[in-house]
Amino acid sequence: MSKKVLTIDASKTLRLIVARHLKPFGVEVIEAENGQIGLTKAQAEIPDLILLEYNLRILDGFHTLVELKTDPALKPIPVMMLTTETVKETVFKLIKLGLKDYIAKPFTRELLLQKVNGVLGLYEGDTPPSESELKPAEEPWSGKPMVLAVDDKENVLKMLKEYLGEAYDVRTADSGKMALKFISNGHFDWLLLDLDLPDMNSAKIFYIYMEARKPPGRDRNVIAMALRTNRNEVADAKTRGMHNFLFKPFSREDVTKALAAAMSKSPVREEVEKVVQDGFLSTRGDIRILECPDANDPAFNHFAISINTEILTEITNMADEGLGRLVIKLSSGVISSFTIAKQFMTLLGQIRNLALQVKMVADHERIRDWISRYSEARNINIYQTLEEALTSFNKGAASPAELEAAEK
Repeated sequence: MSKKVLTIDASKTLRLIVARHLKPFGVEVIEAENGQIGLTKAQAEIPDLILLEYNLRILDGFHTLVELKTDPALKPIPVMMLTTETVKETVFKLIKLGLKDYIAKPFTRELLLQKVNGVLGLYEGDTPPSESELKPAEEPWSGKPMVLAVDDKENVLKMLKEYLGEAYDVRTADSGKMALKFISNGHFDWLLLDLDLPDMNSAKIFYIYMEARKPPGRDRNVIAMALRTNRNEVADAKTRGMHNFLFKPFSREDVTKALAAAMSKSPVREEVEKVVQDGFLSTRGDIRILECPDANDPAFNHFAISINTEILTEITNMADEGLGRLVIKLSSGVISSFTIAKQFMTLLGQIRNLALQVKMVADHERIRDWISRYSEARNINIYQTLEEALTSFNKGAASPAELEAAEK
């Protein structure tokens, strides 16, 4: 019987990270965004372990712990606190209430698994197996047309598999990262893609899928999934080449109609106002990535007005989400005008005050030369590719700038 873990945390991103690390071990992850909902789900599910955020906005972690430990049915459940609060007096007070252990934010995959393993016994030994070692064996192909359904909601994936299972071989991915693994390892005739994935911009998955098709193109084989009320996402998807839509909540008949419309080259259409993308940060593991669009990108205008508002707010919230590492992927857009450059430098100054670990990526020498002139970018390592920057976090790899400094 699989183990159950209840994650009570206000951050959707953090809940996603916990689920991604635990699910490969067969753990059923239950989520709650505040203490009140967490208590209700704990009573209904009786999990084997509860991961509880300390700084909850509705019924904070301290009082949620009190409620858990005064309920006879819930008292035996071990509770670990996810917290940036590591003052000895506070920790001691929580332990007296019955806290099993705590995990300091930001945390790594290894630390999370080691702590959880001490309670649930997910693996043998002191070191958790790597993600590649946990990769499940590929299911044999049934001979039916292949469909890849990508959505972070488990119930949506279950419905799609139920509705399409008789006529199609349906594979499901609950994250953008998993979707890219599927796409890189095999051919899919259809892609049903949620437009609101927490860990990755759906446009990236769409483009990679299109490039992988043999022959390439045939965008009618992609059906984007979104809430009917989310006009921004739908409009942006259209500007990026997606023309077929399945609106949530949907029925079996809705799914059938969406596929039929795509097959007949008569995409399901809905009149919406033209808007641009409103999210520029994605997550890879425990690293946040800010991608600055080019000046000719439809999303650039919104990026320009969001630099010191929405984007700054998202980055400021990183520590609360258990994320302390940031990669900024630069483009020519940040130097397209003096105003944009000044706003971007203000953002960099704010980021320095947050004490985050920051790397930058610039694939053009002109951009690297420009950014190096500013004091706000001093001591921030610059790499030529995103993969180099990501690898440097894990392996301590030296950037070209670091190597040059060492030679001097």
